[in-house]
Amino acid sequence: MYKFFSAKQFAMVITFLILTFSNLILGNGKGSLTGKVIDKTTKQPIQYVNVVVIGTSLGAITDSTGKYWISAVDENIYQLKYSLIGYSSTIESEIRVINGKS
Repeated sequence: MYKFFSAKQFAMVITFLILTFSNLILGNGKGSLTGKVIDKTTKQPIQYVNVVVIGTSLGAITDSTGKYWISAVDENIYQLKYSLIGYSSTIESEIRVINGKS
């Protein structure tokens, strides 16, 4: 019997295929928003910040490193609202989402 691929090559091909098609399957051609929230004064990440895409039902909460990820966002230009008790809410404008990008 002939071997076309070694086990390592086969694993690399499968990984490549999964990564290539996962965005098409999971994202349905939509984009995502990612970011990190830090304190202006201390420059430290802030956890548990509510991040909301204004005008949609989409949002996320920052993790322990201040990072957030919002998936399946339609292509458009949005505003993001950041809020947390003890901080003033902030709105960031002109956030452009492009299909298939983050």
